Amino acid sequence: MEELLIRKPVVAGRFYEGNKVVLEEQVRNMLDKAPVSNQTNRVLAVIVPHAGYVFSGEVAAAAYKQLDSECQIENVFLVGSSHRVAFEGASVYEKGYYQTPLGEVEINSDITQQLIHHSKFITFREEAHNAEHCLEVQLPFLQVQLGTDFKIIPLILGTHDINECQSIANVLKPYFQPGNLFVISTDFSHYPGYDDAVKADHLTAEVILKNDPLLLATRLQELQENAPEGLVTGLCGWTSVMTLLYITAEQSNVRFEHLVYRNSGDVSLGDKNGVVGYHAIAVRDLQSDSFQLSERDKETMLCLVENELRDCFGLEQKSVNESLPVLKQTQAGAFVSIYNENKLRGCIGRFGSASPLGQVIKEMAYAAATRDQRFEPIKKEEFPNLRFEISVLTPRRKIKSIDEIVLGKHGIYVVKDEQHGVFLPQVAVKTGWTVEEYLGHCSKDKARMGWDGWRDADIYVFEAIIVSNKDQ
Repeated sequence: MEELLIRKPVVAGRFYEGNKVVLEEQVRNMLDKAPVSNQTNRVLAVIVPHAGYVFSGEVAAAAYKQLDSECQIENVFLVGSSHRVAFEGASVYEKGYYQTPLGEVEINSDITQQLIHHSKFITFREEAHNAEHCLEVQLPFLQVQLGTDFKIIPLILGTHDINECQSIANVLKPYFQPGNLFVISTDFSHYPGYDDAVKADHLTAEVILKNDPLLLATRLQELQENAPEGLVTGLCGWTSVMTLLYITAEQSNVRFEHLVYRNSGDVSLGDKNGVVGYHAIAVRDLQSDSFQLSERDKETMLCLVENELRDCFGLEQKSVNESLPVLKQTQAGAFVSIYNENKLRGCIGRFGSASPLGQVIKEMAYAAATRDQRFEPIKKEEFPNLRFEISVLTPRRKIKSIDEIVLGKHGIYVVKDEQHGVFLPQVAVKTGWTVEEYLGHCSKDKARMGWDGWRDADIYVFEAIIVSNKDQ
């Protein structure tokens, strides 16, 4: 039997509480106190400190507070620079688990194997992880904020070569997408006086926010050449931050957001004569204003439909996690279509709902199978041949100008007083209408408010995400 690797905690009881109950309370208290940004775009990465929680925990909490229940994170790439072991390239913990007092977090061995396979700079060096604290201290925050339904890819950088950082970044780029979170672990200035630290750390953070790795390299060189008294390093995890910037620099859809700055001199136990600086920074996805579904969400939705039919026919239910945030907390409309060998056997939907999306999908699945008046109710013997398709309507967004409507992408909802009408996005594609024709027909044919009724009505747009198992 293959040996199960468990990387045990080495700084529990020192950097953070070692008792499970006390640790969870400690982390929750810090998260409860952390400020919430007014930005709503999905977080793709965070830059967080890795000192003891008494010094940097509240700063780290400010970053993790941005990861609300809608984030739908499946994998967390933990990236830190080695403090203990010198080696070239990077080490990814290949398989098994990282352990904290709050439990074990599984490593995504499929991804770690891919990284090792695709880069000569990425290997597995167990000794690089065994005594390293910079990744371990991030896990309790993730465990409390995200729960247990995520996997990790723990990556320790031993390199001090900028070109190697760029090569590692090129391997990581395909994974920098919704569903994955990158946690970049670094403190800032080490051991200058308080005022010097504040000045140095803000200048370094300003460069990072510009999302340019070469600017960061220049900044660090200038800081080294003009170091204030006591400064040992201005950014201990500079290779990790550099790697992130090489991932994000050419992406137009990201924005860096500064959240919080403090240093060890800001806490009662700190010494202002020699401090360590801590920034919390978020990297947000500018394209994430629209609603998105992960592959896990889609698979679960299809399973909900299948289970409704299994229940109708008295068949055994499949195991399904109905507690996913998108199913319990999202209010959106949905259509469910059921096919037998590509022939439609039922289709029922609802435009918008006060019910959770998971409940809507189940209700529409049952209705499509039994209440579509165009067809006879589906029979039990048809079940093995059935295929399902779900059209999830994203939450409506009110627009200020019809110039915001993108034909073929946006469905429209036009409402005035008690009258309202809806067109799905595909209507404009099938008809070839202009935007004004699209609105006119919706106002006249659907809302019964006349051709020009939309001009003084409220107009909302939405999108339809198609979830299907037809090709499975």
